[in-house]
Amino acid sequence: MKKQYISYFIVVITLMMLQNPAWAANWHYLGGTTVNDLTETDLIMVGAEHGRLSKLRLDINRAPVELKRAVVTFGNGDKQIIERNRIIGKQGKGPVLQLDGGKRFVKSVKLVYETVSPGFKRAKAKLYGK
Repeated sequence: MKKQYISYFIVVITLMMLQNPAWAANWHYLGGTTVNDLTETDLIMVGAEHGRLSKLRLDINRAPVELKRAVVTFGNGDKQIIERNRIIGKQGKGPVLQLDGGKRFVKSVKLVYETVSPGFKRAKAKLYGK
């Protein structure tokens, strides 16, 4: 009976890993938020517990989003401003944002964006790093 539970647990974990493409590609989930239909700014706190990062990516669900700008604050206080003005489709993977200076601790990421769907439709945004 115990072996059956262990086998079931392994199957469930494996299926969860296969459904999350970010995990399969060594991308680590850093945080998420809801995007409204007006231009807005959201701050995602990252912190040193996620290790040193050299790349970020914003994935979108539910509605397309225009990523206008990302401001990355590093652990030492330095900032990198990334201007994008790019639309990420619903169910889409955003562009890979290369961080200056190689692998560094990221303290936070400020995102400036809005949904580009007609009517009041919110999108879900998830930030990944590696």
